[in-house]
Amino acid sequence: MANVAFLTERMRLGFGVDLVVDRVAAGLVARGHDVTVYASYEDGPYRDRPYTLASLGVPATRYAPLYDLEAVRRAHRFALAARGHDLFLIETPPFFALLPWLRDRAVAVD
Repeated sequence: MANVAFLTERMRLGFGVDLVVDRVAAGLVARGHDVTVYASYEDGPYRDRPYTLASLGVPATRYAPLYDLEAVRRAHRFALAARGHDLFLIETPPFFALLPWLRDRAVAVD
């Protein structure tokens, strides 16, 4: 089975992307995959789900290039590329900036 990682800005109750990430991640776990959801912010409702929820803590900023740069810095600091994930599903900015770094192991979902 695959080791799948999601990268999303937040995992908070009431946001559509967050609910989609939750449902897809839980469905992949039910099929036997290891799944980790990396989010910059989360407020608790998804902590008891069957996948691992990890915080990257990328601080939000209105200036997109700085937001992207901080996402790349946090990904390097957190050593995402070395964590053994077979596939990264990138769901929201600022993580689209990681696509060149993750190469063929990543899919942008828009």
